[in-house]
Amino acid sequence: MADQKQQPRALTLPEGLSPDQLDVITELSSLLSRLRAPTVLPTSQPGSQQAPRSGTTPLPAAAPTPAAGGPGPSSSASQGGSGGGGEQEIALRDFPAATDHLRHKLAAAKAAVLALPDMHKTTADQEREVAELERRIAAQRAQIASLVATGERFAERMRE
Repeated sequence: MADQKQQPRALTLPEGLSPDQLDVITELSSLLSRLRAPTVLPTSQPGSQQAPRSGTTPLPAAAPTPAAGGPGPSSSASQGGSGGGGEQEIALRDFPAATDHLRHKLAAAKAAVLALPDMHKTTADQEREVAELERRIAAQRAQIASLVATGERFAERMRE
């Protein structure tokens, strides 16, 4: 019965931490899937980048639009893209800005984890503590076994 009480505790996160704070893989995967592959564009004039070369897709022609509006997620969000699920594509130069919220989320999660009790303990300290707790458990089990044996002897004397 004691194991049943401990099991839910092991599955819950400490106060101040939520699963959303720790889950960045999903968001990072989504951002990576929206990342637009870089294209080779002429470098002679910035205005000439907007004119598509023969045999190119409309994607390179739309590439300079975020630069004209300034870097950042707001300018690329106003652009129509062909990203999966209706999401906008992200240019490579805008990717660091798009991941800023993930960096802040990871920093907050790290601070919350470091604020947990006993985070300063080394592995050796934890192993010593576990060994001490195992020794105490063994002593308690021996004491319980002794009490059970004493109780059984007492019960047999009472039956006689």
